[in-house]
Amino acid sequence: MDTIYSKKWEQDPLSEERKKGIILLAKAILSNKILSDKKIHSKYIKELLSILIWKITEIHGKHNTRYISFGVKNNKGKPIHEHVIPRKILIEQILKSPKQTEEILNSTIGCLVTKEEHALLDNNGNGWERYKIAKIKVYDRLNGNYLKFSK
Repeated sequence: MDTIYSKKWEQDPLSEERKKGIILLAKAILSNKILSDKKIHSKYIKELLSILIWKITEIHGKHNTRYISFGVKNNKGKPIHEHVIPRKILIEQILKSPKQTEEILNSTIGCLVTKEEHALLDNNGNGWERYKIAKIKVYDRLNGNYLKFSK
């Protein structure tokens, strides 16, 4: 049975333009005027950044990510949209280095995993290392192969 996951992934032609708009919004939120305004609680800034991170990783559709796990590729369970670098870590990086916002947001990646695989991922790790540790094979739908994690 053919599914979206058996087809080659294609980048949405408007995705880069949309991503630039999302990055501009993040930079506006992080402007010195807003960050120094004591009336704006940091909780709200973090929530807005979290939403923008979601929007970037879902830019091609929530379930149309370039990367999918072995379990998703082989219909082993319902797909869950997961952030390769946890949003919590991305937000911490952005708040620590606001001038690096564009670079950090450009590094965000979504990957579909099953519920069972999601439970294996450690939220304190970083990037593909989390998948390597959890022994989750990741398929690149653009290149048509599984990622090779360094040892």
